[in-house]
Amino acid sequence: MKSKHRLLLLILLFGFITIGSGCMSQEEKVLSYLEDKYNKEFEIEYSKEGSELFPKMYGGDNYVVHPKDNNEIVFSVEALPDESGFADGYTTANWAYELENFNKEAIDRYLPELSEFKIMLRASPGIITENVDSKEIDALIKESPEEFTVILKTVVRTSNIPNVQEYSDAIYKLFNLVKGLKAKDYIVTVGFVDSESNISDYIRTANVNNISWENLDAKVYGFVTLDNRLAPENPGNGVNPNLLINSKNDVVNHYESLEE
Repeated sequence: MKSKHRLLLLILLFGFITIGSGCMSQEEKVLSYLEDKYNKEFEIEYSKEGSELFPKMYGGDNYVVHPKDNNEIVFSVEALPDESGFADGYTTANWAYELENFNKEAIDRYLPELSEFKIMLRASPGIITENVDSKEIDALIKESPEEFTVILKTVVRTSNIPNVQEYSDAIYKLFNLVKGLKAKDYIVTVGFVDSESNISDYIRTANVNNISWENLDAKVYGFVTLDNRLAPENPGNGVNPNLLINSKNDVVNHYESLEE
């Protein structure tokens, strides 16, 4: 009789385990996927529901995530159509964080006080798959520059409409620093934001928020954006020669005011 009770208990226990595993939420599936893949713990910051009718066209559910021990490495995870799994941006976000640490001292030296910045990285799928465990991202970019885009986004805090000429030397040095990382494509964008505006989280999540200076919910006086097409040694097709960045004095030509 006791053996029958033990058997029944085991059957019930197995049933509970099966039911429990079958009821795993989508967020739990995302975390399980990441932790299995990267052997570390992650936290979901927020999620956005995808299209139920046309996930292949408009994308599936999307999650913004960071490692549990570092909320500066922010990336997205997307549910693939037909419940075929997930795609994530952890590798490039982690590379960008490493690149940021490599260059933090120099960037801080150029920027005015209370500025904030974030380095972002775009990489081809092939290079990610081949080098998912690579730690030497600076060397990897130099070896395969055409596979990468490096973006430096910076906030300069100011209490008034900026005199861009005062910042032109720093921006010019940042442009050359990012150029020196050797990626084929690179961008430096600097927003001049009112000193009372708290946009630290905007910079922290710059890799996933996709919000332009024009659409930022803060008082932005204007911005400067420079990219590889403006490099005088290899200018982009059709670029006005007067807009090339030959010296710090050329930076002011790229200031765009957002003041009405």
